Amino acid sequence: MQSARLRIKVALTFVLALLTAACAAPTAVVHDTDTNVPCPEWANGQLGLAISVVPIAVPGTLTVSEGAVPRYGIQARRISIAVKPPRAAASARLITSTLSINILGGNFRDWATPAGQFADTGIGSKVAPANSQTRTVSSTRAFEATPGRVRVSPFLSGNRLHAQTQAIDVAIVPGGGAVDQSVVVTSSLWDNDKRPIAPAQLNIELSSLRLSSIYETVEATIDLDYEIASANGSVAWSCSATSHEVLVDRDAIRPALWDVGVPNKFGATRKRWLALYSPAIGAVRAVFTTPEAASAFATWLQQVGGAAAGKYSLGLFTPANPNDKGRILPFDTSIIDTFQPISADEIALLKVGEIDKP
Repeated sequence: MQSARLRIKVALTFVLALLTAACAAPTAVVHDTDTNVPCPEWANGQLGLAISVVPIAVPGTLTVSEGAVPRYGIQARRISIAVKPPRAAASARLITSTLSINILGGNFRDWATPAGQFADTGIGSKVAPANSQTRTVSSTRAFEATPGRVRVSPFLSGNRLHAQTQAIDVAIVPGGGAVDQSVVVTSSLWDNDKRPIAPAQLNIELSSLRLSSIYETVEATIDLDYEIASANGSVAWSCSATSHEVLVDRDAIRPALWDVGVPNKFGATRKRWLALYSPAIGAVRAVFTTPEAASAFATWLQQVGGAAAGKYSLGLFTPANPNDKGRILPFDTSIIDTFQPISADEIALLKVGEIDKP
């Protein structure tokens, strides 16, 4: 009797176990993924990474409060990143990708956007300004812009590695700080009869412009980090491709300012520069905001033939380091040490040029 009861109890336990297993939630079989293996050999070819940098117009909303010279300093660039994976990468699955651009010699203007979105952002545009916290840059990508870095994730499109070109627009402020540059502002240099105003009667002032401190170039290291997996997902890799690029070259950085100099005796290269002097402020380089203003002043000075302009006397100085590498705006600390009154012969040789260029 007890044996029969035992057999029934065992049978009920077995049936109950089967019913419990049948009602349990199904489970997926996951293959182990090894993420510690080296990247495939074809990844050493940098994915066929190619970078191009093209100047574009600066949005008016980024420059409306930049100071006395409209749009001074800020540069805008379209950075295009092309990838062309080799055939060996055709079966690789793309998990994610991140583009990082680290800048040297300048700062990003807290703005990064998909290529083309800078359009229609001029003064009067209905597009939100760059500092608007409600601005939507992209609904499919995360754009992070700090003074020293721009990051976009995900950057590459699709779920497989394939040839493609992606681009972003960025705004750049060259230099790492701000300096004040004095510029010459004059009233009319000639009267209604086109006769030069007498030096003592000329109204001439120095106005200060707030400019960026300038380095030789603005460069960037561009890193494309990407995670891929084999076709069946059994192996995963974290790889990267890197490129070093010049975003803004020296000529583009050069301020839109002009000065007046005198060449040496043996050629047309300017070696000494015109300066204004008064006991109250000392000697200051004569800098102008347009080439027309600089040329007009030089022409007026040659017509009057004197060494004075309003309350200032005029002279020449020689910069201590006229070709100081890595800097466009010149140091004027040597002006007072090398300042000499200008002669009539030197006035006749005055030549206008871009600031601090020979």
